[in-house]
Parts: sequence; structure tokens; C-alpha cells
Amino acid sequence: MEKIYRNSWNIVVELLGSDSNKGLSSSEIEIRKAKYGPNIISISFKKIIKILLKYIFQIWPIIFIIDGAILIYSKEYAYGAVFILLTLIGYFLQMGLVIVKARKLANVKKYNKQLVTTIRDNKIVNIQASELVVGDIVILRAGNIVPADIRIIECEKLRVRENMITGQNGIEEKYSTKIEEEVSDLSSMKNIIFKNSVIVKGDCTGVIIATGMQTQAAELINAMADIWVKDEDYFKGIKKKFAVHCGFIILMIAAICGLGQFIYGRAFDRVDFAAGALLSGTINNAIMIFIICYFIAMIYVDDENKRILKINMLKNINDIDTMIMDKCGILSDREMNIRYVFTDQIEYSTSEIKKGESNNLDRMLECGLLCMANIDAISEVHRDYNGIMERCIARNWEEKFGDFILQENLQRKSMIPYDKERQLFTAVYSINDKHRVYTKGIFERVIDICTHIMKDGLVIEITKEEIDVIKNKVIEAESQGFNVVAYGYRSFNYEPTVEENIESNMVFVGIIVFENCIYNSSQKFITNLKLLNVEPKFITGDTKLSTLYWGQKIGVLKNLNQIITGVEIDNMSDEELDRLVPKVKVFCKMSTENKLRIVDSLKRMERKIGFVIEDNYDFTAGSKADINIDVSSGGSELVHAISHMKITDKFIKSIIDVFNFGKEYCYKSWQLINFIMITMMTVFFNFAFSYSADKKIDYSNIIWISIFNCTIMIMIIFADKPKKKEDLVEDQFSYYEDRLVYDILIQYVKAFILVLAAQLVNYISQKYLMVSINTWYIINVLLMFLLNKYRMQKRKIFSTSNAVYATTIIVNIVIIAIAGIK
Repeated sequence: MEKIYRNSWNIVVELLGSDSNKGLSSSEIEIRKAKYGPNIISISFKKIIKILLKYIFQIWPIIFIIDGAILIYSKEYAYGAVFILLTLIGYFLQMGLVIVKARKLANVKKYNKQLVTTIRDNKIVNIQASELVVGDIVILRAGNIVPADIRIIECEKLRVRENMITGQNGIEEKYSTKIEEEVSDLSSMKNIIFKNSVIVKGDCTGVIIATGMQTQAAELINAMADIWVKDEDYFKGIKKKFAVHCGFIILMIAAICGLGQFIYGRAFDRVDFAAGALLSGTINNAIMIFIICYFIAMIYVDDENKRILKINMLKNINDIDTMIMDKCGILSDREMNIRYVFTDQIEYSTSEIKKGESNNLDRMLECGLLCMANIDAISEVHRDYNGIMERCIARNWEEKFGDFILQENLQRKSMIPYDKERQLFTAVYSINDKHRVYTKGIFERVIDICTHIMKDGLVIEITKEEIDVIKNKVIEAESQGFNVVAYGYRSFNYEPTVEENIESNMVFVGIIVFENCIYNSSQKFITNLKLLNVEPKFITGDTKLSTLYWGQKIGVLKNLNQIITGVEIDNMSDEELDRLVPKVKVFCKMSTENKLRIVDSLKRMERKIGFVIEDNYDFTAGSKADINIDVSSGGSELVHAISHMKITDKFIKSIIDVFNFGKEYCYKSWQLINFIMITMMTVFFNFAFSYSADKKIDYSNIIWISIFNCTIMIMIIFADKPKKKEDLVEDQFSYYEDRLVYDILIQYVKAFILVLAAQLVNYISQKYLMVSINTWYIINVLLMFLLNKYRMQKRKIFSTSNAVYATTIIVNIVIIAIAGIK
């Protein structure tokens, strides 16, 4: 890719063996199609099948349907039919979520069908996009979808929306000029347009450099499919526990049958006993309840500011010990304000900025408005500007001073995009017969390329004293947490090109000081994260000096040693980075590669990472994090695929709410599982005792305990609320899958003791009170009292859950009094 954007278009066309005027010949088409493949994005059918198979073949619906069949066989038709129906509903609800993913992957074929204007055999023809090959010369106009990855040959006021590739909803300006510097992300490749992007304005001619599965769009779609294949099933732990439990039940049924044969000379009635034992040991609506709880959680958590994308976030968020997030949009607003303009050693506040006030101020306004990534027709696209400083200038100055920019005789000829090595942005303009280059960037870099300064509207040589005055002003501004952008220009008597050294011998004009206000709630946010045992680490575009100001203000930083820049990381080995990263709280001016190295370093330390994703360029780093939170402005499917949560506004409140709810939900989930396990085993053991005594089994008792009463008990646990949010931390415990068998056996022991207690109560009542109490009712009441051990200990006393709990106990005691005593 570097050979493509860093070479002029004619060299690229030559490298691809094409002709910009005649296009490819018919004889070459099939050869190239065989070499590069068709221009079709297709997802491997195996990947879609893998996604579906993960969920289709599961043991819980099979067991539950067998349970329903046993009920129907035992002439409990209504119970059996309802149970099978509920099982199928729960199964297809879960499958529905998976089918949505599979359909999204299958829908990529729609991008392959469109007509494209191309040049072949020196003729302009329209062909299907799928027939395009590498080297084809194509002509695109406003409204067209880009059919492949294309190097621009020539274009006129070309504006492209490429949110599928970048994840940003902005409109990008494109041009044909080669890029001198190496760039680290796709959005900086201004002379390339990518497949599935949309031409918003202008037209262009270009040469195809990649087709089909070699395009950037295909790479992103395949990455999305791989993520979905690997996606963790939130119910995996529950299903695994249920599967192990079913295995134990079958072994115990076999053991009891063998023991019966050995002791009594009969193995019980195999069909009746096996059916009843399997039913009593496995019938429960556990999985269905958890699927219902999934949707309840989604409804509860989701609001206009946030949306849960993957329910396993509520489990994984409990393990997070490090959050990596951008300062802008989280600790501060996504917009900036102009604090003041400093030019000709005069400071102008926002209210003092007027056109015609001075030549210097007019030139500053001109530099500010023209040094933007997207400049043509500001009134149409300013809401889509990338970069909050540019949006700030457009918002403040366009209406008042932008009239001259809309002049027809003003044309941007070319530009050199910003990159972290140069830390400059440069644009070349022509106005009638005049030509001028405008540059902006950090003060140190702009002042280095300036040999002159504008004073009183005149251009004179810059002196060391003048540089020192401006430098002190910059330091003063950054020490107060402000952002500073410096501006310069250079006039030419001919039309310069970016191939020349145009970023030299420039005239320094002045600086614009921007303010990005920190939210008042930021300090409390930091405190709340620390209470949750989460270490916040921030990424910012600010300088070290500016970062130190706001970092100390909100309690994140103590000194400059806790700040590091991307340039410093570039010059570090992994070992050096590993030593430094734990101490660093804020990372300044990070590239995509820098972010990836930071995440890799933390993963080597076995940290559990939460990562806030701004756009597609965070994909690589974000995909290695444990949870991802999407705060991007675009609608990227790729970002959506790896993200666990989407936040559109009020990030601080939203993330703290989810942390707290995640702890609460996770705590309750595993308590529910343990209680369900003990309920199923209590019913199983009591069934075995009853059957061995040749008592008649009434399936309604099993159904009453396992389905109706257990459902009420589970909803009581789920409805509990802590007295204070801090109580969640004390109540929370971790679930370890390596203790799976041990955990199950503990519940079995508790269940066995519970059944023995019920049998003992029945024995004592018969011998001394001369009454027989149905053991099923005794077990029901004992389970109700045992439930209290599985509930949130520091819960609200006056609550709906407590009211329902008390009512359920009273109802069950009344049932015993009326129907349980014989």
C-alpha cells in the first residue's frame, strides 16, 4: 500500500501495467481475473455455519423437551405442552440473536451488484462491478459507491464518505497528489478511495489497485466474521454447569437402579423410575429464566444514552481493573471554544475578533478557515468536520467571516495531511493569479519552518526576541490547560506543488488558543472508578504541559513522570514499555500502533482491560481488550462487532451505571445458578426416597417446586437491590470454572441434607404427633428459608422483593396447613 500512496499516479498506473487513456485491453481481463480473483466480497460459508452450530446443538433444549415428553407420557398433558413451548421460545429467542449476525454476513453480496463506468480498449463502457480487475481505469461521480480500492488519477472537488472503513461519519476530502510521508492509518491516504465508500461530491478518474477479497472492506468484513465466530456465549457457564449436572443425574440413576437390583432383587420399574428421576433432577426453567433475564437486563440498562450490545459485558466488566479511554468526550466535551487569538503581540478575545480590525487578524482568520481538512462549501459539510478544533473554527467564524472562502475564484490545489512525524498540516490555494501555502501545527514545528513574521500587516525577518515572546505565551496557555495551534503562510508567484519543499521559509502569523472544558463530574468519576478497583488511563491529543494541568485538577496526575508521548513510545523496547506503562496515567498524541503496544503491554501483565473505541483505527487494540465500549460517531459494523456496549452521550454516568449493574447482575446470576442446582437435586433426592418407599409420585408436586415456586424465588433474588452501591463490592464473589465440579457437589450435599431434614420432620410428626406431612411441602418451605442465604445480604429492607418473599412463605405454610397434613 505504501508504494501506492507515496508514488505519483502515473507511476502507479505503470506499475499495474495499465494505460490511463486507453484502459486495459480485452485480452488482459481474463488473465488478471485469474491472477487477482473476481471483484466479489464473499464470506466463507463455513464461518456462517460455525456461528450457527455454536448455538444449534445444545443439551439443555434436548433435555427439557425430553422432560416435557415425560410429562405428556405421564398424562400431564397441559404441563408437558406448556414446558415444551417455553423451552422452544427460549431456544428460538437465543437463536434469533445469532441469525441476525449470520444474515449481516450474508448481506455483503449486495455490494457486488452495481454498474461501473470504465475504460477498456480505448472505449468508455459500463460493466458490472464484479467484472472489474486490478488495473481497470474507472470513472466515478457523485452518488456512486466505490466498487474497489482505487488510486485517484484526477479528481474535481472530490468528497467521500467512508464510515464503513474508518468508523467515522465524516466527509473526507480526496486528491490525486502523492503523499510524501509514511502514514499510519487509512484516513490519511487521501489519494486512495476504498471499496464501499460513497462519493458525496465531485467526480474522479482512478485506477483499481485491489479487488474483491484483497480490498480493505473485505479485510474488515472478514475480521468481523472472525470475531463473531469467537464470540463468547454468555450462557456458556450456565450451560456447562447444567450439562455436567445432567451427566451426574444419569450416573446416579444408573447407580440407584443397580443398587435396587442388588438389595431388593429388582432395579425398580426402569421406565417409570428413569423417567421420573430424569424429570425431577433436570426439570427447571433455569436457562429460559436467564434468557428472559438477558432481555430484562437489556431493557433495564438501555436508554437514550447507552445500549448493551453483548450481555457477557455484565459478567466481564466485574474483572476489569484498567480502563483506557480518550479524555475528549469523556472527561471533557467533544467541542472546543476559542479562548483567544494572539498575533502581532496582541491578544484578541472572541468578542474582539472582527474582520478588518487589523491586517494581522484578517490573515489569522484566513489561515484558520483555510487550514482545514475539508474546506470546500463549508456551509454544507462543517457538521462533519474531523477534529474538534476545526469544528470550533467553523462554528465561530464561518458565519461571520467565511464569505470570501465561498468565492468561485478560490481553489484548493493540493494539501499535505497532518501526520505525527511532521505535526503539520499544509494546503495550497490559488486565488485568481495568486498562489499561497497555509500551514498549521504545533508551535515548535511551525516556528522551525518560519523565517519571517507578520507585524503590523508587514512581513519582516523574525528575531529571537520575538520567538521568545511567542514561546512564553504558548507555555502560559498550555500551563492553564489550553490547546495551542500555530499558523503560518507563504506566497508564491507560481503554482507550487507538494513535491517541492513548500513547508519552508514561511511567515509566522500567530496562534489560536482553544479551551476544552473539563466536566465538573470528572473528579467524582475518577473517584468512583477507584472505588470499583479500576485504574483509569487516558489518551489525549494535548501536550504534556496542558495534560499536567487538567490531570492534577481532577486527581489523575501528580507529576510529569506519569505522562508519556507517542514519540517516546516509538523509541522504547517492549521491556522498557512494560516497566513504564503501570506508572503512566495519561498517554499523549498516540498513534494506532502506540495504542496496540500499550494494550499488549498491559496484557503481558495479565491486566483485564476495558477499552473505549473511537473509530475503526482502534479495532486492533480494542480487539485485544476484555471489553470494548463504542463511542464512535459513525455506524461502523466492525466497531459494532467487537464492542460490548454503545454509549452516545453522558459517558461518565453511563459507564458507572453499567459497572454497578454489572457487579449486581453477575453476583445475582451465580447465586441463581447455585440455588437452581440445589432445588433440582433436592427434588431428585426426594423423588428417589419416595420411589424407594413405593409411594405414589404426584408430578404436580415436582412441577410446583421446580417450575412455579422456583421461578418466584429466582425473581426474588433478581429483584433484590443493595442498600448502597458500595455494598455490591462486599457481596460480590468470582465464579471459577475450574471449580465447576466442586461447586456442583457442594450443592448436592446441601440438597441431600435438606431432603434428610424433610424426611426426619415427617418421621417425627408421624411418630409423636400422629400426623403425616407431605415431604414435598416440607421441602418447599425449607427451600424458601434457604433462599435467604442466596440473596443479597445488604439489601433494602422495605422492597418489593422482600414483600414477595414474605408472601410466598406465608402462602406455602398455608398450603401445608390445608393440604399437607393428613
